[in-house]
Amino acid sequence: MKTILTAAFLFTVMPMSVADEARTVRVAKALADGGCGRCRTDLDACRAESLRTGKPLVLFVGGCDGRAPDLADGAAIPCRVPAYAGDDRAESEKRIVILGPKAGAAKLTIWQTLPSGASALELGAAVRAAAKEGPAKLDWNFDAK
Repeated sequence: MKTILTAAFLFTVMPMSVADEARTVRVAKALADGGCGRCRTDLDACRAESLRTGKPLVLFVGGCDGRAPDLADGAAIPCRVPAYAGDDRAESEKRIVILGPKAGAAKLTIWQTLPSGASALELGAAVRAAAKEGPAKLDWNFDAK
C-alpha cells in the first residue's frame, strides 16, 4: 500500500514540478534578455505589421521593464528598442512612444509619448486612443439611389 501511495505521489507531483521548472526557466530567460518575453525587437517588422493591421505600435525605448503585459492582448504591437530618434527627445531617454497609422498615410505617426513609469491605465488609454483614431474604416452601408 505504501508503494502505491508513493508511486501515485510521484506521478502527480513530478509533472507539476517539471512544468514549474520550465516556467521558471522561461521567466529567467526573459528577465536576463531585458524584457518580459512578449516584446519584439525587430522595429522594421513591427512597423510593417502596424501599417498592415492598423494596430498601434508601442515602443518601449530603453527596455520594457516587463510592461508589455499591461497592454491588452492583441490590442497593440509591443516592441522594445534601445534608442529611438523619431521624436524631439534624446535617443536613449527611457520612455514609451505610441505610434499608429493615420488614415490615408503610408507611415506611422506619433500619437503620444509617455514616461517609462506611466501607469497601466495611462498606457491602456493611450493605446485605445491611437487605435480609435487609426485608419478610417470603410462603411459599406449606404443608400444607393
